[in-house]
Amino acid sequence: MQRRHVAATVVALVLGFTSASFAQQNMPADFLKARQERIDALAKGDRAAFDRLTTANFIVTDPTGRVENKAERGARVVPPQAPAGGGGGGLGAARENETMSLYNNDTIVLRWSASQGGATNHFTETWVKEGGQWKCATAMISRIAPAGAGGGREGGRGRGN
Repeated sequence: MQRRHVAATVVALVLGFTSASFAQQNMPADFLKARQERIDALAKGDRAAFDRLTTANFIVTDPTGRVENKAERGARVVPPQAPAGGGGGGLGAARENETMSLYNNDTIVLRWSASQGGATNHFTETWVKEGGQWKCATAMISRIAPAGAGGGREGGRGRGN
């Protein structure tokens, strides 16, 4: 009986690791390129690229519940300062359990988690094809506080999106 549980766990792990790469293989190449360009733009503080890859009516909701529009979020797209003590603000945190779903060849919904600052953030992005260009239309970041942290609303903002 225990061998079945071990075998089932191994199969689940293999499927989990391959699902994100499989999902990417089934995504349009121009979307994957646009997404990486937007990730790079946020990391480098490239406001022009952020604007080009973000819809005019973009909104983001951060872990505290604050909602920002494109202009408000764009104002925070600035080149990073040299980290004092090596902190990267969580921007480069590894994406876990990432899923990508394509709808009608013009909408993609992404979901993933990342551990940052001792808590886990859950991300959701919706991308749309607008005028032949993939653009991020909305993003939501929710923070799950570690056990015993009490409440979970003290998390602060993630730097992504």
